[in-house]
Amino acid sequence: KDLLIDRAGKMKAKTFLYWDDDEISYQDLLSLARKISSSLIQRGLQKDDKVCVWAYNRPEYVYLFFGSAFAGTVLTPINTQFKASEAKYIIQNSQAKVLVTQPEFMKMVEELRPECPDLKEVIVLDEAPAGTVPFDDLYSPKKLADREVEEEDIAGIIYTSGTTGYPKGVLLTHHNYLFNAWEIVEAAKMTENDRFMCILPLFHVNGQLVTVMSPLYASAAMILLKGFSPKEFLPRLARYQATAFSGVPTVYAI
Repeated sequence: KDLLIDRAGKMKAKTFLYWDDDEISYQDLLSLARKISSSLIQRGLQKDDKVCVWAYNRPEYVYLFFGSAFAGTVLTPINTQFKASEAKYIIQNSQAKVLVTQPEFMKMVEELRPECPDLKEVIVLDEAPAGTVPFDDLYSPKKLADREVEEEDIAGIIYTSGTTGYPKGVLLTHHNYLFNAWEIVEAAKMTENDRFMCILPLFHVNGQLVTVMSPLYASAAMILLKGFSPKEFLPRLARYQATAFSGVPTVYAI
């Protein structure tokens, strides 16, 4: 929270996020985070309440990432490759009060929702069906609200892959995110002239830390892609003049 406020004050209209033809400045991101945070608070979410997000890479994911941090709620991503039963486990285990998702997952959400008693609201990006809340409503709080957040408060829960059993939730504090971002900036010698391209999913800690938090810490910029495409990778790299990206072995093998 304090990091975004500080960087927005210094960088102001500088672009932080590139997405297709859109450019979102540091000031814009701070404004959106405050609006979403205020809406979450006004919808009755308390500090440490869990907010699950089941969506593909898109700017709203980044807005929600910071909005949740400002509200003192705990962002809990769900793997976009999960089936209904797997997503249900994450929602039940985390005792999530809110699920943010998109139409592609709604059939599975309707299937699992009756078995998630703690889930009070489903907020949907793009077109929201009956019984759900349009994500765009979060941009229009009745008034701006603020909540004190401490470094040792939990900011996110990242679930393990569950290869040896049920996925386990790893608790990450605000300090964890800040310290890891600092480590990455120092190790990569990032400067405000860098542009980090995000090709990995934002439900993964790599996507969140290396290509969201670290550029913010360095007063740099991030380029958000829907995912990794061998055909589009080099053209996007050139188009946005990216200086770095983070990948996994299969990406480098290609």
